[in-house]
Amino acid sequence: MEPLNRDTIKDYLIQKKIFSENALLNVIDLHEEIQNIEGYVNLIFAVRDLNSNCSVVVKQLLPYIRAFKEADGGDHPVLMERLRTEIAVLTFMGTLYEDIAPDIYLFDEAAGVIVMEDLMDLELLRFELTAGVTYPDVGKKMGIFLALLFFHTSDLLMTGRKLEGVKHFFYNDESKRLYDILFVNNVLLSAEKPLEPEAEDTRKRILSNEKIQARVRSLGYKYLNNDECLIHNDLHSSNIMVGPDKVKIIDTEFSGYGPKAIDIGRLTGSMIINYVSWLGYKAVSEDKRLAMQSYDLDFISDMYQSFNRTMEKLWSENREVSYRLKVLSCQDVCDSIFQDALQYAVISLITRISSDMALTCDLKRIEKRELGFIQKRSLEIAEYTLLMTDTFHSIDEFNRNICNRMGKNHLRSIWNAGEQKLYWMQSVF
Repeated sequence: MEPLNRDTIKDYLIQKKIFSENALLNVIDLHEEIQNIEGYVNLIFAVRDLNSNCSVVVKQLLPYIRAFKEADGGDHPVLMERLRTEIAVLTFMGTLYEDIAPDIYLFDEAAGVIVMEDLMDLELLRFELTAGVTYPDVGKKMGIFLALLFFHTSDLLMTGRKLEGVKHFFYNDESKRLYDILFVNNVLLSAEKPLEPEAEDTRKRILSNEKIQARVRSLGYKYLNNDECLIHNDLHSSNIMVGPDKVKIIDTEFSGYGPKAIDIGRLTGSMIINYVSWLGYKAVSEDKRLAMQSYDLDFISDMYQSFNRTMEKLWSENREVSYRLKVLSCQDVCDSIFQDALQYAVISLITRISSDMALTCDLKRIEKRELGFIQKRSLEIAEYTLLMTDTFHSIDEFNRNICNRMGKNHLRSIWNAGEQKLYWMQSVF
């Protein structure tokens, strides 16, 4: 099937009986008309019947990466089975945590089309954070959801044939597609990705540090080989939609079985991106920058704490039905996830700081002369975390020892004195 457009999509939806023949349809191409939307692969349309006021969102997966084809004309093929996975995972997630995923109305595999609940009343979390808009309970809800997802799809409850059957059901060739982005072309491992000159010395130091390189390679091995639970795999603030009373997770086409710490780690990294971006954004007051940085840290803390509390509750409630829950320690499992998550967090952070298409909107708003400074700071956070992960015993300790050292007094010293020296690094190196 050819790619849908404003004209053809109307006939398509009527033919599929999503709307009646007398429907008066208004179509919005979200990539063309809505600024606050990200994504490189899919076509996305919002369609409303002006007669009934009913509305849906239509997502079409193309057999190539749309953004890259537009940029260089190449094919950059995409496997259509991503769509099957997205449907299955979104449906399953909705059974674990009510209203966490959009409702699905149609899945047309041959056309690569999903018709789903209209979420146009919600906003992408990344764009809201970039605009300085906060939502108090999102971190807590994400922690609860991630604990439910891990607990119910891991070997804590399932073993043997049952577990293998679930893994087979959610198998997705595309789930490992992000490996190159995270662990091959990452600035931590490659000198090829572009950075501003201010960050190059830090990158060179990281590339020459064998301990860091070994840790990143170890994380990459876990990513490829540790199929421990069902994962979203691409969980960041652009794949979370928020409103005053709603949180929705979207874009699960990379989902599959993978390492238990990857989702909470990647979302942590996404929040750190927003945190560091405020260091370079001087169009708002210092108080506003500090307030947003505080929110980012609170989000991370709330997420980990609610994850642990939910795990403890699930562990207690199901202890008698699982031998592994009787012999294993909930705290030990959570600690293991925490240690790996911190490392995945900084890996994810660094994938989005290079001076190319990888930049998020958090960083695109920063003037070029400030971007190098932010890249340098991000690399130093990654460097410190990968070297010192074993010394962190709680998420609040991580926040204090990493992010809070770039807090109020530090921020003032940077902008008042023009100083770009990272004082807390002196105690480490």
